[in-house]
Parts: sequence; structure tokens; C-alpha cells
Amino acid sequence: MTRIHQGVSTGLTAVALSLALAAATAPLAAAVPSGTVACDPAASDGTATDQAIATTLNPRLQGKMRGALNGYNVSCARTIVNTVRNRGLDNHAAVIAVTTAIVEGSINNLTYGDADSLGLFQQRPSAGWGTPAQIEDPVFATNSFLTHMLANFPNGAWESQPVGVVCQGVQGSAFPDRYQPQAGDAQLIVDALWAPTARLGVLQNGALTVKQGALTAGWSPEWGGGLARFKVSGSWIGVLTTGGELYVKEGDLNAPWVDERGGVADFDLDQGAGRVGVVTTDGHAVVKDGGLAGSWVDETNGVKQLRLSGDWVGVVFNDGTASVKEGGLLAGWTPETNNVADLQLDRASGRVGVLTKDGHALVKDGGLAGSWVDETNGVKQLRLSGDWVGVVFNDGTASVKEGGLLAGWTPETNNVADLQLDRASGRVGVLSTDGHALVKDGGLAGSWTDQTNGVQQLGLTSF
Repeated sequence: MTRIHQGVSTGLTAVALSLALAAATAPLAAAVPSGTVACDPAASDGTATDQAIATTLNPRLQGKMRGALNGYNVSCARTIVNTVRNRGLDNHAAVIAVTTAIVEGSINNLTYGDADSLGLFQQRPSAGWGTPAQIEDPVFATNSFLTHMLANFPNGAWESQPVGVVCQGVQGSAFPDRYQPQAGDAQLIVDALWAPTARLGVLQNGALTVKQGALTAGWSPEWGGGLARFKVSGSWIGVLTTGGELYVKEGDLNAPWVDERGGVADFDLDQGAGRVGVVTTDGHAVVKDGGLAGSWVDETNGVKQLRLSGDWVGVVFNDGTASVKEGGLLAGWTPETNNVADLQLDRASGRVGVLTKDGHALVKDGGLAGSWVDETNGVKQLRLSGDWVGVVFNDGTASVKEGGLLAGWTPETNNVADLQLDRASGRVGVLSTDGHALVKDGGLAGSWTDQTNGVQQLGLTSF
């Protein structure tokens, strides 16, 4: 039976109150259309905020979505926008992708189409766009669209061409004139979704506090003590007690905690994929799909580390070998490499990274079939987020690179115990060796702000 734990409650924050009011004043979301797949497994009809955005935008739209946009459509557009942002591309790329999704299926993740066309962009398995399951995964489909866009319009040519021309260049439609008239509405939708809501969490003396929004926002106490670690992922927060009990909350900061299971040695979350995974105290990797109400699947055993990112599940076994599976939880494992101390996954960018036991940071691009690149050595920590790769060296200095794997490193700071990256919000965070949580906004060129001290763990996310 699922148990609810209230933890620390401080009443509605300003953000929570605004979301609650939006949900209360928005009309009920239309049912998800038949023949579609959810874009957000945690909110198949879209969140209350998605529904409120649809209500606000409907009278402003001028094209085929005017008066027809619903919370489900916004959840699909939000997934497209987040995927674009995680690729390190700008707002204009999101407008191109959303324009295409409007024309191809009215921003519905369709399970049908002309011939064998499927998904948000009506991509065809027979034309090499992926398997049906991959094309119906909105993150995979968006990344495929973007990859084709970048290949067909190299050297940034997509940025200077009309939106409709780029859409047609990727899609090869029999009706090329249908795209450009929808570009204005796509811009309105993207503008409403582009700026993510950021969260920053810190663990101090076993207690968790979180701030949402600007770095100047106030802290919200979330759990009073007795925690071993925590993880923030989108609108999910997970905490692991020193007794091995895992609790997760979803949505607003004042939401109740859900007791997921006991006997947990480590865990990971991916709110966007609707997955929770744990390593049990006896070394089993157990994962659930479909949000917090999903069912647990025992993936494998002899495991010391588990990682989740999109439809990827990665494990490091006790012998130091690492494997990753792609797709459903019953998919087969792909052996990655050995001599692994730590595994990192970023499905949105198609990157896999490992920190070897002898201190090398190895990263591959292009999905599981990519080739390893030895990025640097003398490393004690590796982080991936979108097109950012970050490392902490053995001497406590941290560096981050942006863009391709052969890009140069940007030195960040020194005296670093832990490094955290969130490419979507443009934030970099470090936990200093003397317990200070330092965070910068605005990308790698931003300025550091000392958020608090006495910190054991730092976490960044956005949604």
C-alpha cells in the first residue's frame, strides 16, 4: 500500500499558490485524443500549468490551433522545447520544431498517420527515422528532427532561412506551403514555455531545503532531518533516509511525500520519462515506468550503481562493467565498457559518459552506437547535461566544456567537492570543500553567488 508522509509543511509558496490559482481558473482539460501517446508520463493530460497556458494562448493564436490547444498539446510542446534547450539550441530551433508538429499532427503524439507515419512529426520507420516505439517517444523524435535539421542546414543555415523552408527541408512534405502560416503561433507557444522553472536543493545536517525560481528566492524546508541523500528531477524530488527508505514527491513544493519502498541503497529519478529506479541493499536494479503509480520491474542484479535518463537505463555492476538499455524496461542490455567507477547518461544529447577507475573521463556522442572520446584524465567526478560536459579534477578544480566533445575546457573554480550542471536553466553549481553551495545563472559566463553553507549535497533541476 502506498503511504503518504507530510514531512515539513510550510503552506503554499507564492509559486505554488499561482499554480493552484491557474489550475482552479482553467477549464477542465480535454481528454487526451484517442490514438495518441502521452508526452509527459507523469501528467498524461498535461499539468495544471499546461492547461492554464492553453487557456491563455487559445484566443491569441491565429492558425489551426486557435481555440483547439489543450493541456495535452502544451505538454507535447513543452517536451519539444525542453529537448531543444537540452541540445544547446536556441528558441528559433524550438519554433521550427513546434511549427512542424502543428502542421503534421496538431501537436499530438499520434499512433497513426499516412502510410506508416507516426508521432509528433509523422516520421516513418520505413524511411529510417527509428522504430515505432522510438518515434512515439517525443524526446527521441524531437532529437531525430533536430539532427536532420542540423545536417540539412549546416553551419547554422537553419537560423537565417524562413521557418517554413527549414520545416520542408527536414520533412519533404507534399504540401510545403502549410508550414510558414503556423510559425507565428509556434512562436507564441515557444515563448510561453521557453524559460524553465528552476529548482535548487541543498542537504544540511540531514535536512532538505529547496528554492524555486530565482537564486534570490527564499528557501522552502522540505524534510526535517535523517536523510542520506536527495535527487531533484523536473518537478520530482526524491529523498533517501539513513534507514534506506525512499520517498518521492511530485509537483508543488507543498505536495505530500509518497513512500516508494524500503531496502534502498541508492536511487535515481527521471521525471520527464516518468521513471524511478533503485539499487536495493542486496544489489538488484529495480525500475518503475509510468510515473509514481507504476509497477516495479527487477532489471538485473549484482549492481552497485543505477542511472536513468529518458528511455535509457544504465547500470554499473560490482565487477566494474557498465551496460545500458534503450527503450522499454524489458529491452536487452548493451555492454558499454569496463573498469568503470561512475556512469553518466544524458538521453537528450545522446551522450554516455564514464569515469574510469584510473581517472579518465570518457564520453561518447550519437547514442549507444557512438565512439568513446577520452576527454581528460586526473578526474574524480564527471557530469553531463545537454551539450555541457563537466569534470572535477583530483586537485579540486572544476572545468566545463560546451558544444562538441572536442571543444575547449572553461575553468570554473577550485576547492570543489561536487559539481552539478543543468543545461536547460543555464546553471552551474558547486559544493565547495568547506561546505558552501555556489551557483551561477546565465551559462558558463555567469557570476557565482554563495547560496548557503554547511552543505552536504547540492542538486539542480528545471522543468
